[in-house]
Amino acid sequence: MEQDQTNSSGKVSYLRKFFAAFGIFFIILGIFLAAFGLSFKVMMLPNESASGSIEAEAERLRLENARLEEEVLRLEE
Repeated sequence: MEQDQTNSSGKVSYLRKFFAAFGIFFIILGIFLAAFGLSFKVMMLPNESASGSIEAEAERLRLENARLEEEVLRLEE
């Protein structure tokens, strides 16, 4: 009888350790996937404030290009 209790408590202890390790693994996996998803979103998707600065940068470059073309024409004369 005592042998059966020891045997069953060993199984319970093993199952408890297995499920604890399995749970810890899933928690770590969830944290990793959440961090990966957030960093991917930050790196790959443009934010709205950057789109305004991109348009401003494009306009600045167009003006700079036009100024330089005028200067080239002036220097060629």
